[in-house]
Amino acid sequence: MKSRYTLSALALGLSLTLAGVSGCSAGDGMSVKGSSEAKELTKGTSLNLDELRGFDNVTVTLDDVTTGADCAAKASNGQWVALGLTVKNNGGATTPGITVGQWTAVDAGGTKTEVPRMTGDLCAKPDQQFPLSFDGKDEVKGTLFLDVPEQTTKLENSIPHDTESGTLVISLN
Repeated sequence: MKSRYTLSALALGLSLTLAGVSGCSAGDGMSVKGSSEAKELTKGTSLNLDELRGFDNVTVTLDDVTTGADCAAKASNGQWVALGLTVKNNGGATTPGITVGQWTAVDAGGTKTEVPRMTGDLCAKPDQQFPLSFDGKDEVKGTLFLDVPEQTTKLENSIPHDTESGTLVISLN
């Protein structure tokens, strides 16, 4: 009998652990601050991602957007989009965070296509890829390459394991 209670307790503990993990964010593990709405980032503007649920306290500036960007590798979805970004650490963030979320390409009709993670690494040498950490700096700059369908009109970025995550939206027009 004792082993059945032990197994039940372990199962309950595992269930509670998984429930906790499903609600955690990329930033602090259990964050519920910020909006679950969508916020748009346009070329030349900045957005504090701390305003969005699930994101770290960083400010992202969209320096440039290039559709049909040149890349040594062929885009499997149709074209490469290059996002020139500056990410400032506002305190407490260990990573720029912009590479952690799930990118989704959206066309004019609303059709969504999940963008494969890390495919942009095919476009740049390791020392030219978008920084994955601040490495003691307050700010990092780089280009993030995304493989998207040619009909893509906007990109969305959200935290995949947080169903109420806020969404960063970047228009390609």
